Amino acid sequence: TSVSGGSGGSGAPGVSAWGIGGNVVVDNKGTAAITAKVTLAASGASGEAYVLTAPSLTSKAVTIGGSTVGADGAFAPVAKAVVVHGREMTVSVPAGSAVVVVVR
Repeated sequence: TSVSGGSGGSGAPGVSAWGIGGNVVVDNKGTAAITAKVTLAASGASGEAYVLTAPSLTSKAVTIGGSTVGADGAFAPVAKAVVVHGREMTVSVPAGSAVVVVVR
């Protein structure tokens, strides 16, 4: 899995991506939102994106897919559809956030 886009793309300060099975994580530690072009290790047909946000790295006010995480760890995220073209897709990642994409 590799990523390009934003303010310099792959290797840009604060932007990284990695794949875990059929999932991709794009992490944006920067101060501006980015649109990242992701090249997958294998082809996919579609994707579901879940944005992970919090007001700070130490905050307990975490949201996943717009859903807060309860004290018991329960949450009900809402995915955003991602179009996958073979091995490529584009995702928007807010500043100081990450996006998990489940590729199918």
